[in-house]
Amino acid sequence: MFLCAYRRFYNKINISIVMSGRKLQITHLADEWKSSKGGLSTMNRELAIGLAKHPNVAVTFFVPKCTEEDKKAAGKHNVRIVEAKKRIQRTT
Repeated sequence: MFLCAYRRFYNKINISIVMSGRKLQITHLADEWKSSKGGLSTMNRELAIGLAKHPNVAVTFFVPKCTEEDKKAAGKHNVRIVEAKKRIQRTT
């Protein structure tokens, strides 16, 4: 059921991108690239990979932490990983 809904969603995006003729830039917020947590992490990664297959789409995967290995693995699928910078909160 999920795969069927995903394919319908992806096909709609694919049609929209082709019709617009411009490059779509997507920033995908996620917990991780690899799937150590299972289902949702896998879905996020596969969605990013699927979207990045389209020549008019640039996908950035924004995560709290990642390794160089994660960046290389994502790069093989034309997905760029950006690691969030830690911000220090001030107490007042």
